[in-house]
Amino acid sequence: MVLQFVVNLNSEAYSHNVLEGDERKFRRSEMWEKEKLMLIKTSNFFISTIHNN
Repeated sequence: MVLQFVVNLNSEAYSHNVLEGDERKFRRSEMWEKEKLMLIKTSNFFISTIHNN
């Protein structure tokens, strides 16, 4: 459930970007890199939490 939410966040950011027609610029931007890092950290945290319980 939680992992699906993280995936959805990622897809929404990507979809929004494609609709804007500025994919490369957005993907290379600092904000996108930070968001990706946060998503990875968040999903890793949830995965470890699930495995520990």
